[in-house]
Amino acid sequence: MPHQDLVFYVLLGFFILIGLGSIGVLFNLVKASPEFKRWASRGFAAGTTSVIFGLFKVFEPAAAPPPTAVAALTPIHVTLDAPAVRAPFKGGKFEYIETKANGTDTVVHKGDLNPVLLPGGWEVVLPGEAAGHATALHLQDRDGGWWQTVTFYPNYMKQVVESGKEFAELRDDSWRVPGVAVLAAAEPGAAAGEVSGARFTNYAKRIEDRYQRAFYQWRVFVDEPASLLASIEQVDYVLHPTFPEPFQTTRDRNNKFAIEGEGWGGFNVLITVHYTNGTSTKSTYYLDLAKEWPAEPARAAAVSGTQLKLESIQVMQDGSTGSTSWSFDVLLDGKIALRLPSKAYDDTKSGTRRAQYPAEPNRSVVGTKIAPGRMARLEVRGRRTNAGDTATGEATVAANAGRITVTVANKDPRKGSFVFYFAAASS
Repeated sequence: MPHQDLVFYVLLGFFILIGLGSIGVLFNLVKASPEFKRWASRGFAAGTTSVIFGLFKVFEPAAAPPPTAVAALTPIHVTLDAPAVRAPFKGGKFEYIETKANGTDTVVHKGDLNPVLLPGGWEVVLPGEAAGHATALHLQDRDGGWWQTVTFYPNYMKQVVESGKEFAELRDDSWRVPGVAVLAAAEPGAAAGEVSGARFTNYAKRIEDRYQRAFYQWRVFVDEPASLLASIEQVDYVLHPTFPEPFQTTRDRNNKFAIEGEGWGGFNVLITVHYTNGTSTKSTYYLDLAKEWPAEPARAAAVSGTQLKLESIQVMQDGSTGSTSWSFDVLLDGKIALRLPSKAYDDTKSGTRRAQYPAEPNRSVVGTKIAPGRMARLEVRGRRTNAGDTATGEATVAANAGRITVTVANKDPRKGSFVFYFAAASS
């Protein structure tokens, strides 16, 4: 307090004067009686001690602020790439979903945005608490149009703004975690006959150990009949933020809107289902690694003809700076004849480019034979695990063709390029 400091410095000055006066008496600079000289020695000691303690008080470091005074989390600045926006933004909203400590319940946080036009583009500021949570931005321009970003984690500081719908806040009770997630009605007040929801489930199987942990391959998909799948346009998945590609979207109705990945633990997947009637619903599904992957269907009975065997895979570009996991399907005349589960490939294996991977003995024989005198269309379809990249290639194969080479690549070869080597032999 200011008054306490004033009293302290007055007393400190008083003891300094006592010390100086005592020094003058002890060195006969000031005339004094013998009794006063005896007191002066004690006064000098007391004054010196007081001054030393006073100096400690003056020069001691400032105390650290109490925990309640610690600054709040640093706000997050997000730059917006909005090339299609014509009228300036006049405001906006943000919302993010937080999973509670129990790992099952979630809560929706929402707030206002103030877009600012800077030399590098539009920018908005999010509260620091949004870091690590799935977040979406909604903005309105001066002409009344609405714009939005895809759901993202604010760890990524630049987002593309696209045309969107008028902002409608998520209800806190619209996200929940059942054993098998059942999505709520598409919208309040939906017309009779509209789709009411969809169930999700997953498969998982142990593939290998990494970093002293058991790793699993998993698949999450819509567990509904074709009649309900026909009403779904698209499914968006938000995975754990530790995944390289935590946001995935699929329109593959034939594959039940499935996505696949690899990991060592279960987690909550945030899901948005977009229906063909323009509505959408949200839910949370817990990925359960204890749900076993069903056994593959038995191969068709062997017939005479030419048998194809995968000899090796040469990796030209795996699609990333490190190793990258891909899964492949081999098809003959449009039917899956060999399925290669997700596996890590590296184009710099052993320090050389174009690393070659020999086929595993139990995953090398194509399950369909080519009848004598016939031609078959050989296709290879690859999909990068935890990402949307794909790679495809095909060749026409005749019976007793010998060795067949199929180049399997993405439209951008840097995102995935492989060469598959097959051998054909009669049986």
